This record gives sequence, structure tokens and C-alpha cells, in this order.
Amino acid sequence: MEISIEEIQLLARRSRLALTEAEQKKYAADLAALEQLSVALLPYSKAHENDDAPVEPPVLREDRVERSLSPADVLSNAACRTGDCFTVPRVIEEVQA
Repeated sequence: MEISIEEIQLLARRSRLALTEAEQKKYAADLAALEQLSVALLPYSKAHENDDAPVEPPVLREDRVERSLSPADVLSNAACRTGDCFTVPRVIEEVQA
């Protein structure tokens, strides 16, 4: 299956990446090569073996109610706070599409 430039553009737009035409072509070729490799390695995968074998449920620990910290204790070392919440600098900016 060939990865189209339109699919690369869709992925880039959803990932908020600005790709040049050369980068789009390169990523399309890279993804196609990865897909071919994954198909070639499929016969060596053990993931599909014993698909009908019963699955053991995970062993979970029993829930226990324990003492938790008060908001004052949690926020006692906070550099900046607003009410009962940590205040941190904004690190993600809105991108105009």
C-alpha cells in the first residue's frame, strides 16, 4: 500500500507541522518503507500465534484507603499557586491553521 502525499498532508495538518514538498515526499517514502518492513517481518511475529488461547486476567492488588495529603501540604512548596491549584507558565501556544 502506497502512502499518498495527501495522507502525509493530513497527518502534518493534524500534527500541526508545516512540511515542505520535499519533506512530504521524503516522509511518504519513509512510511512506505516502514510498512514494507512490517509486512516482511510479519511471518516472524509471535503476536498472531495462539490467538484462541485463553487469556489470564491480570492480578491486581486490593484497593486500600490510605491517608492522603491536604491541599495545603501539597501546595506548601509550590512556586506559584492560585487557590488550591498549581500555577505554571503556559508552554503551548495556539497555532492558526
